[in-house]
Amino acid sequence: MRTSDIAARVRRQLVLWRLVALALGSALFTSPALAEGSLGMGAELAPTQALRATTNIFVDVINPAVETFVWTGKGSVTVSDPLGATVGTFASGATITPTMSGSYKLDLLENQFDVDGNGGLVAGTQVPWDVTLFVSGTPRDGRVYSFAWGFNTGGFNVASATNASFYARVPGGDSESFAVMELRTDGLAGFIFEVQGNSTGVRGPNAGRSVPEVGNSAANEYQMYLNPPDDATYSFLGPQVRDFSFRGGLETSGGVPACDEFVSGDTRGEFTFTSNVVGSFHLVCDLNRDGRFDIVDSGDFLFLGAAVAGENRVAFDGLDNRGNPFPVGDHQCSVRLTVGEFHYVGRDIETSFRGLRMFQVGANGSLTPLNMFWNDALVQANATVMPAPFPFVSASTSGPNGLNSGDPMAQPVPLGETVVLPNANSRAWGDFVAVGGSGTGKGNEAFLDTYTWLAEDVSTPITIHSVDGAADSDMDGLTDYVERCTTGTLVNNADSDGDGVNDFIETRGGMPNVNTDGDLLVNALDDDDDGDCVPTVNEDPDGDGDPTNDDSDMDTRPNYLDADDDGDGIGPCDEDTDGDGDPTNDDADMDGVPNYLTSDSDGDCALRATVPSILCVDNLDQCPLEPEDANNFMDTDGCPEPDRDMDGVPDAIDNCPDIPNADQADLNDDDEGDVCDDDIDGDGLLNICEIPVTDMCPLVCRDVCGALASCDGCAATDPRVADTDEGGLGDGEEVMRGGDPLNPVDDPLPGVLSGGGVYTCAAGHGRSPLASLFLLTCLGLALLRRAGGRR
Repeated sequence: MRTSDIAARVRRQLVLWRLVALALGSALFTSPALAEGSLGMGAELAPTQALRATTNIFVDVINPAVETFVWTGKGSVTVSDPLGATVGTFASGATITPTMSGSYKLDLLENQFDVDGNGGLVAGTQVPWDVTLFVSGTPRDGRVYSFAWGFNTGGFNVASATNASFYARVPGGDSESFAVMELRTDGLAGFIFEVQGNSTGVRGPNAGRSVPEVGNSAANEYQMYLNPPDDATYSFLGPQVRDFSFRGGLETSGGVPACDEFVSGDTRGEFTFTSNVVGSFHLVCDLNRDGRFDIVDSGDFLFLGAAVAGENRVAFDGLDNRGNPFPVGDHQCSVRLTVGEFHYVGRDIETSFRGLRMFQVGANGSLTPLNMFWNDALVQANATVMPAPFPFVSASTSGPNGLNSGDPMAQPVPLGETVVLPNANSRAWGDFVAVGGSGTGKGNEAFLDTYTWLAEDVSTPITIHSVDGAADSDMDGLTDYVERCTTGTLVNNADSDGDGVNDFIETRGGMPNVNTDGDLLVNALDDDDDGDCVPTVNEDPDGDGDPTNDDSDMDTRPNYLDADDDGDGIGPCDEDTDGDGDPTNDDADMDGVPNYLTSDSDGDCALRATVPSILCVDNLDQCPLEPEDANNFMDTDGCPEPDRDMDGVPDAIDNCPDIPNADQADLNDDDEGDVCDDDIDGDGLLNICEIPVTDMCPLVCRDVCGALASCDGCAATDPRVADTDEGGLGDGEEVMRGGDPLNPVDDPLPGVLSGGGVYTCAAGHGRSPLASLFLLTCLGLALLRRAGGRR
């Protein structure tokens, strides 16, 4: 047995003691008090494992009131507190007293070895080092970690190899749970190398695969302890993956939600799933169609990434891990959700022999062997034959089910490429050989990824469709993919809605959600694209079968996309005057052009020559369906004028609006038409009180006086002549003073009461008192005159 193997067994026995003590929490089971590092008997690392100054060491302080820590090694360290503030620089052996709980950082000021003029390690100058945390003066393990332990072991040979365990503190699915994994190395030889861990492997599309070092990198994500950490719950949640789905067509915003197709390399898709935990995921598509979702088979597609609690979205371009398009056809895909996934990505490590293994560390100190996975296909060509007693080439993959790490107490047995031993349990490679001072093997200048996890949940497979991006079944100018994933139109019908307009035109060349009227249907699936109550197929006034070239209002929008075809400010739906839902059969002026296609439905714009300012366009015309009357009484409102007596003269200017009088005769010019004027000649006598002799004036007058209260007297005068006797006084005035309207002689005052043509009415029929007085006065004057004549 190698001396290194014996030392490793001693260290591992001590680790088991620590685990038991940690689990039982009793002083009766306290393990031997050891610092953490490479100093002293039973140290976690061999003295040859010299730290590089690039390594940042961290110390967990849980109770600063009773805890201190000490650095021992070559040179001093600068210490920072958990908040990042510098505590100070401390020489080897100095006690550092913390003031708060959390992780303190130790920044090494020197390599733990001497270097020559070329910066290389001087053989035999490695200085053992350690960090000791004391709790009330007693050393306590499980407090020292680094995100990347950087070593310079001085060579590639067996004597320089690392035989140690590192303990990764991995997330347990939420912010409060942290599990622990042991990375157990046996013969890890890389001269200058690092030990670190993360949740996804190398960055980029080859996550989960081993890759050449050039152009690749890996994150230092996990805290890697030298002993099982105090600061862990040793627990994790059970993962649950739900709602795994795929959607294609995302290269165009607003595409068809139900699209499950893609054109490899030319379009964008997205896988989605929900997770109940923070963890990792393996998205696998069975490209080689062997019925297995194999994460280590290069023939399948693998995308490995970090999962969040809640919805996860994974962009997809249709290219496999080599950058080649997915073959056209259907492909089954599945997603595995894991908790506590741990990737050890060994950078430029030439040898791992007899190999490394991984175990779950329980709260009770138990070690559960885990299945390890790897895929070295991209670097396997550099693999070398391993040393005896296993002189064969190491395996390029772990196999689809992984390689179990086996009994923790068993010796590591490598898995071979062609030699598969029944008790194989370790991930091994290399031969400890250097050529010309440089390493060899598949680990040289490469990242070799080995990974495992604590728990998983696997989705039900779904089917995605890789399609020919050039296929156009209906020859409408839109590819089948665009119709299914962008426009939502029919792939076998160039005019999906049968409205006479090609799908290519209605989608503007393949744009999504082209919807002129904003209803629930895109134009290509809507038989009335503009929602104007006129089906698109009928918006073809020129009758050539092509609605796209008809633009009645010349606004550059064809009628079938114009909600106001005639540009009159009134939509066709509102120009459906008979309310039958069809604007095409409404034609107010009967000119053969329906109202919705003319801005002057009633045709009164023809009157502009007569009335230039007439408001005849439908949205301004107060009566868009009734023309302005073509007569001498037109105004500018576009409406026919009201004429309730229907005599052809509008009410507003009719001198007798309720009695027809087209001639508007007005004998006395009093703005009241003769047909409705009760005193046509304006002489003060009502028409009814002027009774020609031929009409039996005395008798008629008697009847009038008896029936008409407003009649002050009657006369045998002409109702159309104001001064019948032409004596100079109007008939009414003569009657008022008792004169004779038929005798011009008595017209000069005081007049003669001849009574020749006058018939007075009895009192009480409305005669004015002044008129009676006037008549009495006239009578008195006449009597005096007669008396004087007798003298």
